[in-house]
Amino acid sequence: MGFWLLGKLQGRIAIGYVVAQFTGAVLGSLPLLLWGTMGRSLSYAVTVPGKGYSIPVVVLGEVATTFCLITYLCVFLAIHRLRKFTALFMPLLFAIMVPLEAGISGTSVNPARSFGPSVISGVWNGWWIYWIGPLLGGLLSHRQPRAGQWFDGSRGFRWLQR
Repeated sequence: MGFWLLGKLQGRIAIGYVVAQFTGAVLGSLPLLLWGTMGRSLSYAVTVPGKGYSIPVVVLGEVATTFCLITYLCVFLAIHRLRKFTALFMPLLFAIMVPLEAGISGTSVNPARSFGPSVISGVWNGWWIYWIGPLLGGLLSHRQPRAGQWFDGSRGFRWLQR
């Protein structure tokens, strides 16, 4: 969604990308059924709100983590000197986000990540959170003042090129 909003993906291609992600999420979750007891012991990797956390806090957690992810990608891909390090620093970003957020929302940051395990497990508790949170986080990342003011899409962040 973030790249579609930035004009980097045409609508038709974005739809194909979403369908591919959701299909891949279900296919990627199928081995959890084959693992039997081990898959069940992991609750089939289903993403659910953490116990003791209110729905607004869980949604806010998903908004925040998705915002961080999309902003990170936009910055690293927009700045040519950083682009080659995008994949290198992604694990670092998740190494920070997951311990902070996993107990609250499960750190989905992508509706497809939550969809596959829900299909396999049949657990749909609060699944809408994993649509709303990432969508809002992506929109906020795209609409943040710096992105709107300085990001021209083709050359990256203008204020870094001065």
